[in-house]
Amino acid sequence: MNKFKQPLIGGRHILAILVGVACAVSAVAHHGFASYLEEEYTLTGTVKDMYFGFPHPQLTIESEGQTWNLWLAAFGRVRFVCFHEELAVGDEIVAVGHRVPDPSRFEMKAENVLVDNKFYDFYPPDNPLGGNANPIRSEPCPT
Repeated sequence: MNKFKQPLIGGRHILAILVGVACAVSAVAHHGFASYLEEEYTLTGTVKDMYFGFPHPQLTIESEGQTWNLWLAAFGRVRFVCFHEELAVGDEIVAVGHRVPDPSRFEMKAENVLVDNKFYDFYPPDNPLGGNANPIRSEPCPT
């Protein structure tokens, strides 16, 4: 007879629980358009700050006295249309996308943007890889 009691939850169980929680948090954080309103919203403003990296680039936009968080498509899509090489702090931008339902939060996710009369579509209907795939540039962005 084993005089040591077996713990109800062992180390492997705890590790599995922690991995499951981490995956759930990651899935909630990467939300796509599901947590945004269906109707399109247009935001016009000035670029105050930029982050171009993974998983999603983000711009800080000043518009009508409010500071907005503008989320862009996945970095691969932004890079494919060369948007990351064209934008500068101080540029005027028009973004079309979907904002969060809470009107007290100034946040939206852009489908496309217009800067200096140049249109950038992050979700083109003719995506060469189809669907939601991130297209890959085979040549450098034009200068």
